Amino acid sequence: MTIFEYPTICNFVESLDSVKSAKENILIPLQKKGSNKAIYLAPPGGGTVNCYIELAKLLGEDQPVYAFQSPGLNGKSPISDSIEEMAFTFVEEMQKVDPYGPYRLGGYSFGGIVAYEMAVQLQNKGFDVEELLIFDSSFTGFDLDRSESNNRDDSYRSSLETLIRTMFGDDFNWSNLVLENKSADEQIEIVCKLLSDSKLKINENEVKGHLEVIFRNENYIYIAQNKPIVEAQIILFRAMYTPAEDETKDKIIIIENDIEKFDYEWQKYTNKEVIVHHIPSTHITLLDSIYLKQISDILMGIEETTTGINQINN
Repeated sequence: MTIFEYPTICNFVESLDSVKSAKENILIPLQKKGSNKAIYLAPPGGGTVNCYIELAKLLGEDQPVYAFQSPGLNGKSPISDSIEEMAFTFVEEMQKVDPYGPYRLGGYSFGGIVAYEMAVQLQNKGFDVEELLIFDSSFTGFDLDRSESNNRDDSYRSSLETLIRTMFGDDFNWSNLVLENKSADEQIEIVCKLLSDSKLKINENEVKGHLEVIFRNENYIYIAQNKPIVEAQIILFRAMYTPAEDETKDKIIIIENDIEKFDYEWQKYTNKEVIVHHIPSTHITLLDSIYLKQISDILMGIEETTTGINQINN
């Protein structure tokens, strides 16, 4: 579910008007101008807006795009206690920009769940949500309490190893980084020392903030069955493939994504027909450059590849 987004955070910070804006603000304008109705995107499990930057560019200068960051990334601000609280914060920030709507919301992976909860809260307050753009999100697993089975130290170690691998590449000398049998705080201290010796401007508070946000985002409980139907058009961008282990060759292979229902059961949560677009990617690669052109074309109405649930099932 989580994409660890540290590799691009430095480039992203430099592209903004203010470093403080990137680190402190909840709502980040990726494209302010344009006559189209703005799109507001909730973050994936990593908590940052980075995965949406290229999409905003591809959508063009006439499409305003805003994206949210999970509270607490700076290691100082409080982290949301629940998906509901995070959604409430996002709605508050969004309505400072657009108090009345109607709204176009969306989110990738974990962000799709947050966007749905935003739609629920807005609807309960009498506001209209026109669209929910769901980028390969499902409710699977959010009704399970995973906090006891997820050891915090092990979770941090896994995230830190992903951080190092993606920032420094597979050629990194792992003998310089011994994290096993270390507490979360000890692991962070080791990695911060490594980062301080590099050219990356990431301080210890930010490392702690990002890791805690990821840990929380992976362990929130959200019982979708108790949630109401929303009167929004749900548009699902569904990954066509999923990685699987090849037991005979001890390798990762890509197979068709047939392990879940066609629409990830989103039809249960809207009174309109869910629109599904199949993207020839895996979940992890859905927003990679190679697939973003297809997604942006669909969002701009260039491609007419829309397929309704009922059309497929018939």
